[in-house]
Amino acid sequence: MRKLSLSALSRRQVLVTAAASAATASLPSFAQSGKIVFGFTAVTDFTSVFVAAEEGMFKKRNLDVELKFIPLNSTIPAAIQADSLQIGGPTP
Repeated sequence: MRKLSLSALSRRQVLVTAAASAATASLPSFAQSGKIVFGFTAVTDFTSVFVAAEEGMFKKRNLDVELKFIPLNSTIPAAIQADSLQIGGPTP
């Protein structure tokens, strides 16, 4: 069996491997912990999420979903960018 050395690899293979490693290292933290935090506001737009939680649809699919009330909907996009929420949407 032939051993591969760095000189045997093409430049493209080295760059692709480096890019894939960097992308994997920068995955969001919820991918490692498995918890999904869903931010919601006090409107009926998020009723389906509560139904899914109550009916056990998340657990059935091995999803650990935490529902988190967000009192001011304009803070949801910033919370998603800061990775304190993984899902959420401001209401109009």
